[in-house]
Amino acid sequence: MKKDGYSTYEGIGLQYHDSHNIYFDSIMSSDYTNSKKVIYNKINPLGEDLVDIYNTFSNIRLSRGRVIIAKPGFRMASHTDGAHINTLHIPILSSPDSIIVINNTSYHLPADGSAYLVNATMPHYAYNNSAESDRVHITFPIGPPSFKSWKRADLAKYDDYFRMMNIDITAFKLEISD
Repeated sequence: MKKDGYSTYEGIGLQYHDSHNIYFDSIMSSDYTNSKKVIYNKINPLGEDLVDIYNTFSNIRLSRGRVIIAKPGFRMASHTDGAHINTLHIPILSSPDSIIVINNTSYHLPADGSAYLVNATMPHYAYNNSAESDRVHITFPIGPPSFKSWKRADLAKYDDYFRMMNIDITAFKLEISD
């Protein structure tokens, strides 16, 4: 499915919330502030093929997983993804001409088995100047509700954030300790 209005940017979901749309439910704007506040934790068959990723990051609730494809010539507008949002990027295919710019600093995220945490609260954009190769990343937004266990005092520090984002934290079934 085309993503964010770009003709050279596509995505397919690994997880979903709406059972009527298991592959494209999570393909929407990245701005969590303006998107639905639901947990995309049901894994579709494509996501099940990537169970090793979920096992590797078992201490984090991976939600709204997507495979994002930037075609040759793609260029994204600079944007931020909202307060307290980071994005876990796992590059699958990436040429040296595929770049992400974060707060005016350029980075190439090679497809070498590494995972990268991108601070999406900073202005950022990506482009693919390759003439031939797609840039393919698996991505997961990471925010405070992504962490399964919390100390009560640390969780309290995010009360204003949860209120601002209209998030019912009880829906996340967090492990809370003193």
